[in-house]
Amino acid sequence: MSDINNWYSLGNKYYNEKNYTEAFRYYMIAANQGHAGAQKFVGACYEFGLGVDKNQAEAVKWYLKAAPQGDVYAQNNLANHYRDGLGVEKNNEEAFRWYYAAAQQGDINAQYNLGRSYEIGRGTIKNDVEAARWYRKAAEQGDKLAQNNLGVCYELARGVEKDCAEAARWYRKSAEQGYKLSQYNLGLCYAYGKGITKDISEALVWFHKAAAQGHEDSLKEIAKAEKLQNASQSAEELSRLGVKYYNEKNYVKAVEYFRKAAEQGYAFSQYYLGYCYEFGMGIAEDFTQAVIWYYKAAEQGHVKAQCSLGSCFRKAQDYNQAAQWYRKSAEQGDALAQCFIGICYIEGCGVERDINAAKYWLKKSAAQGVKEAQDELDQL
Repeated sequence: MSDINNWYSLGNKYYNEKNYTEAFRYYMIAANQGHAGAQKFVGACYEFGLGVDKNQAEAVKWYLKAAPQGDVYAQNNLANHYRDGLGVEKNNEEAFRWYYAAAQQGDINAQYNLGRSYEIGRGTIKNDVEAARWYRKAAEQGDKLAQNNLGVCYELARGVEKDCAEAARWYRKSAEQGYKLSQYNLGLCYAYGKGITKDISEALVWFHKAAAQGHEDSLKEIAKAEKLQNASQSAEELSRLGVKYYNEKNYVKAVEYFRKAAEQGYAFSQYYLGYCYEFGMGIAEDFTQAVIWYYKAAEQGHVKAQCSLGSCFRKAQDYNQAAQWYRKSAEQGDALAQCFIGICYIEGCGVERDINAAKYWLKKSAAQGVKEAQDELDQL
């Protein structure tokens, strides 16, 4: 082993033993001979005060020696110093340059930071597509901040096509790692049925996790959710009776209980009451009443109600509204809605004709077993 590598190895030995004074001494010997890894560690020792007094200017000096040699840790930390003006004059362009260098080598922290730079236009031109791209790279490596931000991209259609189900999926990955903002965001998805089936109890689980970490907005949502939960307990029981009678084909009694629960704001029963009105089950057929109850449930994020409401608007030849509700349902994963929005794109009903978009939705629907969707794909 050469002397330079020997000094570096000794530095690592003492560093692992938490003898930072000795570690710094040997790192410095190797660093002065040009060893990039040692230079990085000297920079880190100065940055965090390990075995030497904190000195951000010295940290920058040594990161600047290691970074051009391709050391990703030095590149990312050097970027942080330029971003925050630590030990060097603040320079967002230089920060961006070094984040990019480290991110290109797969550094997870740099990939997140590069995504953030693109998102807010820090040191570069604002670019939502690039922000989402780099967040995805970091998210796929498990970075919880990137996972949350990628979820936001999907929820708000920033740099990617809006997909609330994907947003909820990434929020969950981050939330399960304990990130309080994602726990809050996942709670909102459950509370309002965004990209996931509405579930007040599950929403409360995630709001409480976030609140336990000091997330103040979660406390407000807990109060709202508990109020809804208390109001819906009896509605849930009434709805359960409605389902019982519906399954027994006693539709008159089913409508009676669905109505009681629906009037308490219970989305599940609002949907079924709308369904009974639409098809005259246990009550006189009434298209207007069907639309009213579907709308109440759909506004709460009920997936099937959103799809049924879309079909009602399609029957009424209001194609813009039909496409809007089909899309809301499709984005939450409803197979029929995905088929119907695909057909809208084929026919140019309520949306601009777009065969690529049609294929996108029809494939999602066909993958869930909808034969009509596959038949439409076969004809394209």
